[in-house]
Amino acid sequence: MSIKLPNEAYANANVINRWLHSRRYAMVKEYLRQSFGKRKIRLLEIGAAYGRLYAELNEALELDYTGVELLADLYQPTLEMYQANPNFKLLHGSILDRELHQNLAPDYDVVVALETFEHIRIQQVPEVFDLLRNYLRIGILICSVPVEIGVPILVKNLGSYLLHYSRYQEYSLTETWKAAMKQTHRLSPHCGDDSYPAHKGFDWRVIRYLLHQDFSIKREWHLPLLCLPAGLSTNILFIAAPRSRLTRL
Repeated sequence: MSIKLPNEAYANANVINRWLHSRRYAMVKEYLRQSFGKRKIRLLEIGAAYGRLYAELNEALELDYTGVELLADLYQPTLEMYQANPNFKLLHGSILDRELHQNLAPDYDVVVALETFEHIRIQQVPEVFDLLRNYLRIGILICSVPVEIGVPILVKNLGSYLLHYSRYQEYSLTETWKAAMKQTHRLSPHCGDDSYPAHKGFDWRVIRYLLHQDFSIKREWHLPLLCLPAGLSTNILFIAAPRSRLTRL
């Protein structure tokens, strides 16, 4: 299956899409503003994409930014756009690449991964959490994931069809119904054979369960509106702190 890579124009395909995408950036920015004020934030982003998080935070906060981006089609233009900024650093590769680790700092105030974990093979997500908990010293982890089960997937796929937004093409009608019925076991495995998993078959609750093993979840925000229950939300945003480091033999 051909996967459409994310880009800025794709994320801003229509007014509804722009608003939905903007919500998580606005919430992260406000949370960091309240938590850090004018203090410098040493921030690591997993899945930098086209650099939107850096662009939005750099306007409002004192930032020392490092991003990691796997996809060359996103890495290269983002690097060219921001590499002249002294507080910007972008690494090409996977956060799980051992060669990349030597270019990371030993500690970060904040690690951010927005709409990233659904694109990592689910078997590898615990490795990422283990890295953040036991090998780096981090203050907090902020991550968001899409809701691809229940009522939201019906709304997302119908809405994207009506708005000519190609997201829905990943699913057949039968697959949309199975996901809406939360029958992910009847879909192809989310990890699939792709090196870059897409959305189909993803269950956000698995990420919450895995996150809970290594992190204390301080907040769970439902997007786009905090008043919505998880079952009616498009995305879930977590703020979590690492539990005590494991003792290694």
